[in-house]
Amino acid sequence: MKKELQLILLILIFSISAGMRMSIMGWLFFIGIGTIIIFGIIHFYIHIKAIDSLNEKGNFNILKILISHLLFAMIIILQTDTGDNNDSCTGIGYAFAINDSFIQKNSEWIFVVLIIFYSIISGFILRNPKIEKMTDDTRRFLPLTIISALLLSFVVNYGVRELRESILSKREKSNKTTMIDKTLTIKNYAQHRTKLIARF
Repeated sequence: MKKELQLILLILIFSISAGMRMSIMGWLFFIGIGTIIIFGIIHFYIHIKAIDSLNEKGNFNILKILISHLLFAMIIILQTDTGDNNDSCTGIGYAFAINDSFIQKNSEWIFVVLIIFYSIISGFILRNPKIEKMTDDTRRFLPLTIISALLLSFVVNYGVRELRESILSKREKSNKTTMIDKTLTIKNYAQHRTKLIARF
């Protein structure tokens, strides 16, 4: 995979994951921030260090990159956080306003399993004998890559909140429409029944 595409993918995955996790302003918010920082540094280190070796053509390199990004994203967005009313949710559950109770109940085991698989794929990436010191081109793009990822994560954070509000608003309108339809159906049935009784 080309270096430019690797950097773009790295920025997008980090910013989307971090933005979704930061959207949950619960009691474990600072733990979430700590996780983003720690795993973010690790993830950037792995992919920046191996960027030249992963630049080589081959489906296996592409597969390693995609699996690594997927596991990193899952580690971040599947974290559970709890609010003031004891309602807990994950980053993805909050963003799409969905019930993710299974993930919440098994969050610790899921986190451990993800860490194990992430460590394995990271080992596959870093054990490549062709990994060398960072080139001047890579060093030049590194600050811009990190800054872009951080700034974009705040944009994603805002987008996630807007997405959630939009979903909840549509759901509320749909529920109101359903209630109105039910009320009209009952009313029409009552009127029809009254007419039938009046005939007899």
